[in-house]
Amino acid sequence: IIDMPGAEKLLGKGDMLFYPQGYPKPARIQGAFVSDKEVGDVVDFLKNQAIGNIYNDTVEEQIKSMGSSSGAGTNGGAERDEYFVEAARFIIEKDKASIGLLQRAFKIGFNRAARIMDQLYEAGIVGEEEGTKPRKVLMSMEQFEQFIEECVATDSIFSHLLSDKIAKFSEKYPAVKFELISATSPETLNQLKEGVCDVAFVDLPVEDADVKFLDTVSHLSDIFVAGKKYEYLKGEEIGLNNLQEFPLLMMERNTVAINSLNAFLALHGVTLTPDIEVSNWDLMVRLAVKGMGLGCIPREYCVEELANGQLFEVAVTPSLPVRGVGIAIPKHASASFTVKQFIAEFSRV
Repeated sequence: IIDMPGAEKLLGKGDMLFYPQGYPKPARIQGAFVSDKEVGDVVDFLKNQAIGNIYNDTVEEQIKSMGSSSGAGTNGGAERDEYFVEAARFIIEKDKASIGLLQRAFKIGFNRAARIMDQLYEAGIVGEEEGTKPRKVLMSMEQFEQFIEECVATDSIFSHLLSDKIAKFSEKYPAVKFELISATSPETLNQLKEGVCDVAFVDLPVEDADVKFLDTVSHLSDIFVAGKKYEYLKGEEIGLNNLQEFPLLMMERNTVAINSLNAFLALHGVTLTPDIEVSNWDLMVRLAVKGMGLGCIPREYCVEELANGQLFEVAVTPSLPVRGVGIAIPKHASASFTVKQFIAEFSRV
């Protein structure tokens, strides 16, 4: 049992400790002992059967899927483990973190639990290893929820706008390995200037004297949307100053999206106060579909919901200005050949 005494008293040959979830302490049990010779005999028997290799395509796909979901997180080039969020909340509640704790809680193997722990460390949720002691938990639950929401908000750029082109580049240059780092636009620019990344994709408009903005790789058409609860607004034009008559869903303060909206409203002498502030676009879509209010969101982030009728665009006059997603590099750094080829995949829109 990891992080606990007791194993030193075991006698071997099937004498073991069993520690299922819910037990206050490990139970000592006697398991079936299989010698090395018996293992070898079974293996030899199976080999002598000369059974050909038969692979099930479905099983292979499941294995590949499991592998991708168990990869590194913020800077490993793959998605975080599917238990990442649950594991983080679990160890924050327990206020201690260890691989063994994750193994018992989620009934997973050591290697997968270790990968999750590495991802938690990379995300700054837990501290470094301290020998056999549990790792220190560095985030509160409130801080973690904010961290998750910020990552999801930025992931919208990748999932809605850039994923196809990134996949195309990977197919074109399979030997090139690269990492996708998820962060808010201000954090992304800081990492770019610190040399953590070579290229950054950020919401526009944004200004930074130490960064060179090369191009706009995609447009963001901000609109107001609503769910079926507000179907009576279809076909109606609503002035900016009349929007406050309805519950409003907006991004949280000090984001590029809300700063851009407020600047536009100020030009027309209008101030809008949101009833609900959210910190990621997916949450805004869900709340708007449930009828919680009128949401201000880029059309590109709710295409599916607009197409299937879960949401509709509210006609607002004057219409909101089009923003964009820009590509940036360090101002005084020279781009490598690989970086130049990567940038070339993202032509001007």
